[in-house]
Amino acid sequence: MKVFSIFIFLTLSSFWGANPKPYLKFNHLSIKNGLSQNSITCIIQDNKGFMWFGTWEGLNKYDGHKFSVFKPEPEDTTSLSDIVINTLFEDSKGNLWVGTRNGLNLFDRLNNNFIRFHADENNSNSINGNFITSIEEDKEGNIWIGTKKGLNKFDPKNQTFQRIDFTELARKNARLDTANIIYSLLWDSHEQLWVATDKGVYILDSKNGDFYQNLTDEYELNKNIVNAITEDSSGNVWMGMESAGVAIYNLNTRDFLRFTNDPKDLNSLAYNSISEIMEDSEKNVWIATDGGGLSLFNKDKNTFTTFQNEVNNPYSLQSNALKCIYEDKSGNIWVGAMAWGGLCYTNPKRQYFKHFRPGFPNRNSLNDGAVNSFFEKNNGDLWIATDGGGINLFQKSENTFKHYKHDALNPKSLSSNKVLDLLEDFEGDLWAATWDGGLNRLKAGSEEFINYLPGDNDEEGSISSEHIWSLYEDSEQNLWIGTFGKGLNLYDRENDKFISYEDKGDVVSGNSNQIISIYEDKQKNLWVGTLGDGLKLLDKESGTVVNVEMINGSTKKATVIHDVWTVHEDESNNFWLGTSSGLKKYDRKTKIVKSFDIEDGLPNNVVYGVLEDLSGKLWLSTNKGLSCFNPLTRQFRNYDSGDGLQSNQFIQGAYYKGKSGEMYFGGINGFNVFNPEDVKVNPKIPKVVITDFQLLNKPVEIGGKNSPLKKHISETSEITLLHCQNIFSFEFAALNFTPSQKNKYKYKMEGQDDSWVESGFRRFVSYTNLAPGEYNFRVKACNNDNIWNEAGTSIKITILPPPWKTWWAYFGYFFILVGILIFSRWQIIYSERLKNQFRLKDIETHKLQELSELKSKFFTQVSHEFRTPLSLILGPLRSLKSGKFKGDVNLQYNIMTRNAQKLLNLINQLLDISKL
Repeated sequence: MKVFSIFIFLTLSSFWGANPKPYLKFNHLSIKNGLSQNSITCIIQDNKGFMWFGTWEGLNKYDGHKFSVFKPEPEDTTSLSDIVINTLFEDSKGNLWVGTRNGLNLFDRLNNNFIRFHADENNSNSINGNFITSIEEDKEGNIWIGTKKGLNKFDPKNQTFQRIDFTELARKNARLDTANIIYSLLWDSHEQLWVATDKGVYILDSKNGDFYQNLTDEYELNKNIVNAITEDSSGNVWMGMESAGVAIYNLNTRDFLRFTNDPKDLNSLAYNSISEIMEDSEKNVWIATDGGGLSLFNKDKNTFTTFQNEVNNPYSLQSNALKCIYEDKSGNIWVGAMAWGGLCYTNPKRQYFKHFRPGFPNRNSLNDGAVNSFFEKNNGDLWIATDGGGINLFQKSENTFKHYKHDALNPKSLSSNKVLDLLEDFEGDLWAATWDGGLNRLKAGSEEFINYLPGDNDEEGSISSEHIWSLYEDSEQNLWIGTFGKGLNLYDRENDKFISYEDKGDVVSGNSNQIISIYEDKQKNLWVGTLGDGLKLLDKESGTVVNVEMINGSTKKATVIHDVWTVHEDESNNFWLGTSSGLKKYDRKTKIVKSFDIEDGLPNNVVYGVLEDLSGKLWLSTNKGLSCFNPLTRQFRNYDSGDGLQSNQFIQGAYYKGKSGEMYFGGINGFNVFNPEDVKVNPKIPKVVITDFQLLNKPVEIGGKNSPLKKHISETSEITLLHCQNIFSFEFAALNFTPSQKNKYKYKMEGQDDSWVESGFRRFVSYTNLAPGEYNFRVKACNNDNIWNEAGTSIKITILPPPWKTWWAYFGYFFILVGILIFSRWQIIYSERLKNQFRLKDIETHKLQELSELKSKFFTQVSHEFRTPLSLILGPLRSLKSGKFKGDVNLQYNIMTRNAQKLLNLINQLLDISKL
């Protein structure tokens, strides 16, 4: 089988074709950011949008802001089976499989824990080994697992493993080598399973179930350890070997192409020890090597571009010992390094802002970080003014910088290394404004500078100050010089002298002669921006500088703008001012000023530079990054150091638009160059997830006592809370990683909030003392370019009333009330009945008393009636007693007297009783 150069259908972006080496700025994540360990073994993004990273110390789940770390717990069989993670895989059903050093794990999303699978010597239906190296899925949904002891096929339906022993296969088929350690698996587009082992590659023909091993070439592929294997979009199978580089096998022609490292060829493969190979969404093939960094294949030349750790470049890879590489759904390339390297990630499609700084791209680089000004030569090379390194000439064709600095021993050298502005005039002469060395001139073709300084006693015809801030050549090829404190100067070419235009009318501020910007409009009016005294206009006829009247567009009153850093007239004849109080739109006819500031979306109110692109948008440099302003929609799109800018702080005067349309902006850490047409809006609508839920500022355990969570909050659609659980908080995230720090949020608690709450970059919200009832918490988010997910996500919340306010409590209250009413009624009736009884008894008693009194009265009356006659009878009888009676008469007398007395006694007793 011959080795030949096959045509591999890989498409590289236009950005990469335009440069000798693609510019990639890598961001970094490490244990400082919450990663459990800096040795990254595997990477995957799940169907929810979360990023997962395997390490030598646990599994990490990342939402763009925070890591959730999973590690083994000794007494918890639902935790990970081992701390070392070897491989990650998500199947077609969304199940996340985790291969470790000691067992296979299946992540249970609902309970946020794991189901373990271990090898069991006594169970032939178990997995054959615990050291898991690779996981794949076939079209039938079967899961194939590679271990250090061979291959396994897992049937999800019956939860059993079928073991495939390559030693046994070799006994049956002499053409197969004995191999057990599996490093990687691949199901190709022809439905063949590729098994990368310590003895080359086995291929399973799914049609007949047989393995074969006929990939032989002059490099003896089957005698090498194959670490990585993948298929590109053109049907080429890439195999990365332990120490023999890369082999590419074409499924259609069955021929090979081989690449190895050549120390003498910088365009060869970076290193021969291959860890992983990946084709991205743009059909670029990336190769992670264990020692040589990252290689990118260039299909046009069959060469490689290498990205490695650079000591002086904080945005390079952190290590050259790479283990894994992965592309997420937004086009970010994630690279996992070993040892201390951690995670590196970049987005090749978003490398808009190329960054030049001291030490980059090579030793012949920019010699000072603070860049003050630019000017492009006719041949495309770029003059650069620095704040301490003199003048740099960027020679683009050679990608190097030439330096012009002050030499105290050479009077023909640059007079000062603090250069504030540069200008190449119509004759090709370079003019340099310095802070303390006056004006310098480098004639075309010369290497010697001419220095202009103020003469003694303000000698007529000399430049007015040694502090030069700004330079400008007008349409009539006049050279204007703005000084700091001595006004405006005009260079007289014929006489090699200077004419001074000094404003002497403003005695109070004393700042009107500090010229920081000069601009000629289309009507050839010369506008002068000052530091502290606003905008001036040069009256060329009288030679005086006059104040510019301005009216506030809101108040209709006169207004003053103190610092005018830049002036720009756009293609629609609108007049724009960059000031210390925002961007100003000035109507030269009505004198009205319209302001745009932080409240309108500008990142910072200090606007140093204004450049216009072909679509009419304005690019603004500020003290907090770059901003792109659309005058039609009046919207700002902001960029910061996270997008590749030199820093967030730019410098006045350091802005320039080249002939090709490229823009240059300088700051305190070098400068950026970019083509506005290449800066695209990220169209990816981010998924929004609720990532955490807390009660009373404490985490909530899934399924715990009184816990409202029966499954993880990200999988929960509704929760029910007790009345005492009405103090809670949510944390949420937009799963957009380009970059995640610029995602913004809005939330709303339906049933509580009348409108959406602008949360900005804040990703959490707390609620306290919500009344019992039904609520719906909603959150939506936008990506880094303000593309909103309007649907967002939501969770229904039910807050139960306290037991004494429930329906059954009120039902009980009703029955109690009814009982009380019934009891009260009964009490009333019973009381009335008692009252009636007492009333009747009183009547009866009264009647009895009356009867008794009547009887007593009757007896008394009767007794008196009897007593009187008896007394009258006894009186005479006693009188008769004195007489002596004999016989029967005396007897009769005694009987009469005795009975009458007895009757009287009885009557007296009755009278006594009646008195009681």
